[in-house]
Amino acid sequence: MNLFVKDDNRSKIDNLIPGMTYDIGMATVMNGNLSELVTIQQTLKPKPVQIVIPYESYSTSVILFVQTPDGGVFDGIHVLIEGGPNLTMPLKHDNKITVANLTPGTEYNFSVSAISGTKFSNAYHVPAVKTCLEAPSNIHEGKVTDSSIEILWNRAGGNFQHYEITCINSAAAFMVQKVVQEAATFWNLEPATMYTFSVRTEKEGFKDSAPDIKEIQTAPSAVEFLNHSRNSSAIAVSWPSPRSLLDGFIISISSESLMKEEMLPSTKRTFTFDSLSPGTDFSISVITTKGPKRSHPTVLTVSTYPDPPSDLLIFGQEENTIYLSWKLPQGGFEKFQVSYHMTSKKEKLFKVVAYGNKVKVKNLTPGVDYMFHVKTVRGKDYSVSVMKKVTTRSPLSGDHTTTTNVVVRNNITSINEWIEMQ
Repeated sequence: MNLFVKDDNRSKIDNLIPGMTYDIGMATVMNGNLSELVTIQQTLKPKPVQIVIPYESYSTSVILFVQTPDGGVFDGIHVLIEGGPNLTMPLKHDNKITVANLTPGTEYNFSVSAISGTKFSNAYHVPAVKTCLEAPSNIHEGKVTDSSIEILWNRAGGNFQHYEITCINSAAAFMVQKVVQEAATFWNLEPATMYTFSVRTEKEGFKDSAPDIKEIQTAPSAVEFLNHSRNSSAIAVSWPSPRSLLDGFIISISSESLMKEEMLPSTKRTFTFDSLSPGTDFSISVITTKGPKRSHPTVLTVSTYPDPPSDLLIFGQEENTIYLSWKLPQGGFEKFQVSYHMTSKKEKLFKVVAYGNKVKVKNLTPGVDYMFHVKTVRGKDYSVSVMKKVTTRSPLSGDHTTTTNVVVRNNITSINEWIEMQ
């Protein structure tokens, strides 16, 4: 295209294509001769996009549908983001562009222009667009009991006002909490029951985030109490039926030198620990189980009775003094209680405490029958008694002493008599 301008320093070129880049050369003409050509390059302003529609919103991105200009050419689309980064991108065949790296739960204003080279069209201002709220993540259980569940999760990104946590139990009853921290506890739940929890973020004027779902089971109810019976080598434990469904029991016993655990079916209500050490403190625990959950332990602290001493002997005797000895029992003990009385006066009982395996009993009446009882003492527990009947030496006869040995074990009494010649 050639244009001639006479006696003027400017010219208007019409009917050009918007957004097109043109090379424009200028020269002076005199007597039909052209001067050296001076060339400039100029890109025209492209026509504006016709309409921009928010097509789809996510938590960190928005997809915009852009209707191309009704004429001309352009290189791409430029998006000016109020309060955010600006970007330029080519327009795909589906006329959609994605604006990424946005903040969840935020309202944005977009100005969209066509661009050719460095020229921008007039901007199309898009009505306010809101990004979606980001859902919380990593929902997991905190402290769980037979009647409560604590829910924990990671903080959601972006902007939001609070979390909404919904609990649905097996009876389809809804329980809802709205909290600002990343934790919530639901109370008054049924033991050994599976509950479904959904956690989402909320903000006024914004659509709720997608819920994150988690199933958590309450623990089974614990055994309410433990009954027991005991002797010097065994402890029998029994308990009532728990209030909830369960798979079984874990019963354990421990002491300073023992640790033992047993798995029991749900129908079992008693258990006996045998072959235990006498005079020993034990801790017995019973835990109920349901699936992966366990109840808190119900604990009983109990001791086996101490064993009685054995081989009770008279190893010395004077006119009014008796010397006793015995073999120390197995297991734990603190001391020994020696009690005695005249066989003719059973109501008058004398007691002596010994911390070893020997004792000297003085101030006895010569020529009198005495019954001696020796038992092991540990705390408030006593063993059964070992007994020996002794006749003290008479100051006149002095020729013999008669003894009778009586041992009480498990309600069986054995009596041995002999005469010691002097």
